[in-house]
Amino acid sequence: MHNTMSRTTGRKSRRPSQQESVPILSAAYLKNAKSKKDIISRLSAITNALESDPELDPSDAPGLASLSTLLVQPDSFLHHKDSDVRLHTLLACMELFYVYAPEPPWDEEEILNIFRVMVR
Repeated sequence: MHNTMSRTTGRKSRRPSQQESVPILSAAYLKNAKSKKDIISRLSAITNALESDPELDPSDAPGLASLSTLLVQPDSFLHHKDSDVRLHTLLACMELFYVYAPEPPWDEEEILNIFRVMVR
């Protein structure tokens, strides 16, 4: 929560930040990133969240499908110009393979793109 000063009363009020109100396992969380460092931090948080719950059911995380799609879109994180962003995206993708096994959330071409970036 952010502390903000009320202009009329001069008291601090607490309101949730946008980051706190968006689930980590969602595309919206990643879209809110402001810088390369923030993207990497958020991708790391996503990977950690996926790793920390080995029994995660995709139906329990409604934002997971949109996150999976966002990660592999052309001109998105998998194809980012920065190698660290691509690396952290690949780590998140590997965790998503585990969560969605045996049926990955991507089509054949998207899966091939993931592996192309991995061996690049």
